[in-house]
Amino acid sequence: MLKVLIAVSLLAFSFATTVAKEKEIKSLSQQIAVTSKLEVSELQKFDLSQQVKGLQGYDIRARRIIVPAGGTIAEHEHSARPGIVYVLSGEITEYRGNKTSQLKAGDSVVEDAKTVHAYKNTSNQPCVLIAFDIPQQ
Repeated sequence: MLKVLIAVSLLAFSFATTVAKEKEIKSLSQQIAVTSKLEVSELQKFDLSQQVKGLQGYDIRARRIIVPAGGTIAEHEHSARPGIVYVLSGEITEYRGNKTSQLKAGDSVVEDAKTVHAYKNTSNQPCVLIAFDIPQQ
């Protein structure tokens, strides 16, 4: 009986530790719940239905996003809007699941259907991103 009690206690402790770690991991991107003032400029956008069969109702677009020093882009997902982000200048931190990535000028990231992430500019300079995506119309 003592062995069973010890085993159950260890299992409960292990479960509690795992749950706590999962909350900590999730909180990396969830901590950024607000998007601060960004400067967003649409560079180009056009209807893909005239270009590729089967893509009716979708556009392809390019945007310039300037994230000021200390600025944030709140946690968001890309299940219906895949894309690629290129860092044109500056630095920014991406929080994705349990991973934190420091991105600098020349880096890029893929935002596929499974992507849930957030960004924070922890530098003292603006960060300029070029974002390409395929949003629904």
